[in-house]
Amino acid sequence: MRVRPKAITSTRKRSPEGDSSTAALVTAGALVVMMPVLLTWASDVGAYAAGRLIGGRKLIPSVSPGKTVAGAIGGVLLTVVVCLLFVRYLLRPQAQLAFTTVGTLIFGVAISV
Repeated sequence: MRVRPKAITSTRKRSPEGDSSTAALVTAGALVVMMPVLLTWASDVGAYAAGRLIGGRKLIPSVSPGKTVAGAIGGVLLTVVVCLLFVRYLLRPQAQLAFTTVGTLIFGVAISV
């Protein structure tokens, strides 16, 4: 007779609203996969917004004719801010994973570049 393994269940208390509430538990794997996607999006949005609002000198016109220095800096800054917020409010409490502050900054800059 085979013994079936027990299903892995969460030890978190369920919210009064039930399972369909917005406080649903997100798995650690989903957060780890979502992080670079979100940071790439933040980099693009930050670069576009800063480039449009501030403008300025072109970064490398022969490679990317529309990219400005302000856009590149804006992309890096927004990516680092989103990375810090993501680690602080999602990765640590939900997945018990974390970066050090320096590690978070380095990861944000690496994804942005």
